[in-house]
Amino acid sequence: MNWFLVELEIDIYGKLSEVVQAENKDDCELITLHQTSKKYNCSKEIINIVSCKKIK
Repeated sequence: MNWFLVELEIDIYGKLSEVVQAENKDDCELITLHQTSKKYNCSKEIINIVSCKKIK
């Protein structure tokens, strides 16, 4: 598993950063969308992933 730093924007809350553990970048984005929508109780459609960088 790898660690990723994900920068995202939510229309209501603004810019946020999350650290996510995933196998690859695609999984990382899916996990981030799911966790963020659950955490902030918002739709996945208003979440925009700006960047997803692997942390060494």
